[in-house]
Amino acid sequence: MKHLGNTLLVSAAWLAASSAQAAWFSNSTGLANPQQTITFESASLGGNQPVTTEFALLGVTFSTAFANPDPSETYPHITGNRLGNFRAAAGAQSGLFTARFSSNLSQVAFALVSAPGTSTVTAWLNNTLVESVTLPTSATDVNNFFGFHDVVFNRLTVSVNSFDHALLIDNLQTVNAVPEPASWALLLAGAVCVGRVVRRRRPAPARADGHWPG
Repeated sequence: MKHLGNTLLVSAAWLAASSAQAAWFSNSTGLANPQQTITFESASLGGNQPVTTEFALLGVTFSTAFANPDPSETYPHITGNRLGNFRAAAGAQSGLFTARFSSNLSQVAFALVSAPGTSTVTAWLNNTLVESVTLPTSATDVNNFFGFHDVVFNRLTVSVNSFDHALLIDNLQTVNAVPEPASWALLLAGAVCVGRVVRRRRPAPARADGHWPG
């Protein structure tokens, strides 16, 4: 019963928090007040090295991600260690660049460059599609921080439609999700429902003669 109560409360909170309409943006700075910015400099990365759990302590793991620590390649807001969806000697990979977060987030931004084309960013909460947007990207635009807010998610995928389908990402900014004020009403309703169920399942008190009623 305790587990049922916890499930109802958590579900109510995230249902309310994820009901807002996501707002996508692109600018030259990213989030106004990120809780964390991952520059990928906290790990020693070799060129073309697959990157998976190297940044797990910072709350994120990756797939179809490779290190590209080449300081000779300069792009707006892409410096030092950066992650791409390709090995420099092997061309772009066919899989999606994917970031999985250990906590639910409500805001994200990251610097992204690609050959001239469009990039599609998709947000997921577990296996539920939350939001998807396609927008133009290049290697020269200084307004190359892309992100969104007002939605709850824990996984991102990024793909590029360009001549080589390659991308580079740096300066990943995040903000953890918290239930919106409207969710507290759902939390209270969930608590009341759980309380009623618990009361219904309690055994009836014994009579004075020691026998159970019924």
